[in-house]
Amino acid sequence: MAKLIPWLFLIPPILVTLMAILTLAHARSPRGRALALFRQGGDHLHHQRLDEAEAAFRACIQLQPAFSPAIGSLASLLVNRQRLDEALPLLDQARALDKTDARLDLMLGRCHQGLGNPDKAAAVWAAIPEASDVFVDAMTLLADLYEAQGDLPEAIRHLQRGIDKATVFEARPLKKELKRLQDASA
Repeated sequence: MAKLIPWLFLIPPILVTLMAILTLAHARSPRGRALALFRQGGDHLHHQRLDEAEAAFRACIQLQPAFSPAIGSLASLLVNRQRLDEALPLLDQARALDKTDARLDLMLGRCHQGLGNPDKAAAVWAAIPEASDVFVDAMTLLADLYEAQGDLPEAIRHLQRGIDKATVFEARPLKKELKRLQDASA
């Protein structure tokens, strides 16, 4: 803070005033209010106040209907609360707005699986690119799905694909799981 104070005296007062006005104007704009609601929703979610988080995300979407992070967060919350019929159209909407967020695909697969559509879930998870930060999670979910269906060779194949892309710390428990599957299939 001490290093910052001398610089404050170098900024002309008119610029300080202008910055304050712009900051206040942004906070009162629909986008600024929507961002504030989105942050509130995230804070409520962090503290496990799920009803408040849902209300904040919905209010954010009311102000900014095309704000995909809020739509995706609400959909994720609904999937985790097993309100899958409500989450599915939100996930489709969020994916249409942001085709690069693979976390939405992960949630969409979970939603399809919960709705009793394992083939759709598998197709969504299998389409997640290897470069994605959730690729390992997708392969793990695929392995679990195929194991539940009794298809151990497919489960092993997908788990191995996940291990190949996993960090050292991610790979440790996955390798134990792979060994368990290989022993079960032998």
